[in-house]
Amino acid sequence: MPKISRACIITLLSCATSSAVAASRPPWPPTLPVYDHIVIVVEENKDFEHILGGKFDAPYIRKLAAEGAIFERMFAEEHYSQGNYFWLFSGSNQNVGFRDQVPSKANHPDYPFKASSLGEQLIAKGLSFKGYAESLPSIGSTVDFDPPNCRGDQCIYARKHVPWISFANVPNGTTIETSSNLRFVDFPSVRIASSQSSREHISSRAHMPRAKASPT
Repeated sequence: MPKISRACIITLLSCATSSAVAASRPPWPPTLPVYDHIVIVVEENKDFEHILGGKFDAPYIRKLAAEGAIFERMFAEEHYSQGNYFWLFSGSNQNVGFRDQVPSKANHPDYPFKASSLGEQLIAKGLSFKGYAESLPSIGSTVDFDPPNCRGDQCIYARKHVPWISFANVPNGTTIETSSNLRFVDFPSVRIASSQSSREHISSRAHMPRAKASPT
């Protein structure tokens, strides 16, 4: 099984002590910090060696990686990449893998998916999940590509890299408050003041990666 070569995944942990621990959760070890916000950044279409091996000028990303853990034995589940995004989000490819086709009611009998996912489980625990996609044309948009009628490298946004849109149990309204399907520009630029933990997932543009890191 090949090593992941189509995506560079970086997890940024923002640590702050929080007193909000839901009664249904097991007690957290008192010697460990509580993470108020977890940010997962997925950079598409660049090899591990490109980002962390010095082939591109990415000093900030390499600095973040040096401060955390590097998973050198992380493997893809399949090709094309779309199925791997579903594996990452829900522990299954929801039978969309290998075809590289965005799921819809027309081509998938189980769409929209009702299976459990990271977003659904966080929300069920009274926490939050937000996904931020670079060049998503509008909050809650379900378009497959952007700009319209683009092809190949002309496409900046690709829905196949944004799995949470396809789940009925993850909110997809038209405002920041009512949707988990947000634009890159909606990512908070100031420290998030919240008494509840949250997870943010950032998908970069469809072809050339660009990371946006902000304190959370």
